Amino acid sequence: MENENGGVINASARSDIKLHRESRRASLHGTRLNGALDQSPKSRKLVLHFDIRNTILVADSVTNVDVDEALNTYLAGVTWGFPTADGWRWCSDTPSLKRPQKGAVTYYKYLEDRLVNERSDRTRLRKETGAFTQAEIGRRFQPYFAKHLQLLRWQHHQVDEKLTMKGKNGERYHYILPAFFRLLRHLWRTSRDFAVVLRTYGLDADNVLRSIEHGLAGHHPSLSAPLPIPVNRRPGRIHRSDDGHVEFHVRSPEGRDSAVYDRCRDVYDHLSRRTGVGGFVDDYFHWQGRGFHHCAGKPLWIDPSERTVQHIFFDDNIRISDVDNIVDLRMFEADGVSTRQLSVDETAVFEDMCLVQNDLLHAIEDVEYFVKKVEVCEEKYDHFLAKCQGSTNLQRSTGLHVDVR
Repeated sequence: MENENGGVINASARSDIKLHRESRRASLHGTRLNGALDQSPKSRKLVLHFDIRNTILVADSVTNVDVDEALNTYLAGVTWGFPTADGWRWCSDTPSLKRPQKGAVTYYKYLEDRLVNERSDRTRLRKETGAFTQAEIGRRFQPYFAKHLQLLRWQHHQVDEKLTMKGKNGERYHYILPAFFRLLRHLWRTSRDFAVVLRTYGLDADNVLRSIEHGLAGHHPSLSAPLPIPVNRRPGRIHRSDDGHVEFHVRSPEGRDSAVYDRCRDVYDHLSRRTGVGGFVDDYFHWQGRGFHHCAGKPLWIDPSERTVQHIFFDDNIRISDVDNIVDLRMFEADGVSTRQLSVDETAVFEDMCLVQNDLLHAIEDVEYFVKKVEVCEEKYDHFLAKCQGSTNLQRSTGLHVDVR
């Protein structure tokens, strides 16, 4: 077993931890019955799960896709239209996360269906989408491309290679969005109890964690002084078996496997007691092998009876109303041990509360984007917990059944 920072806890301490956990739950249960629990959002610990690409950065440092190409590809995925006999017809001139008309598909999805029959075809797809706004078909969205590329430019005199990425013509751009560092600064300055957990299917977690650590050490230009937030640069791994069983493999800062959690309650408790910044590489092949169904995606647990912690997941591929949502949302039952996977309709209750479909363009535009989103999520979760006091009313109004122990 490991502590919050990934270090190993010896066996003699485990019984104390178990007693503490049981005592905390018993206290919580009694406090809830007495109605004295502090439900203020600011009193809750925040565990913030972040996807990497198209969430806290535009282009990763592994796939050899530069910032220009990555931004073009993102825009192809948030612009909508209809396939026609002659090719393609746009239904909106404005990028958006949501489908603007019934039946509309993104231009990226249209190209993917046309071009990709096997894995090697994705090279061609990447080439086509990487020049999206320079091609005639996507030229109407070129102003969005130019605006956000300019906002991503590294405007500071001293270039820091650990905090920047190269674009075309040798330009340097922010590697990690300034809005992410602004969120960390805000949480630290407001004395919040929090943890950040990177959750990625990609290969860039190690590089991102090193860059975050470097920035927090006082090298990021948005920070006037170092922030003493610990960073575990060794991401763990998540494995999912054919029957959906989940294992979280935690790595210590020295790179050793320090613990394996394979029970939902233990995984949830581990994530809830983490501190600082760390991460996990999720099981992409499990999701892919099941047709990208939400029940095979990145697992996230919520426990309405645990009112001292709120888990929030940011990912550009969160699609609340679709079966290919990237997050597998699960809720604890009344016994506090067993869980159930939520349906698409039930999952929709937690939009902008525990699940945030990241809007990359807004995150580039507004340095306070993540701060504002977290505040919205906290307020909505506060209302949700209040409704949980009368779970019958909650079920009638949302279709979500909650047993509060």
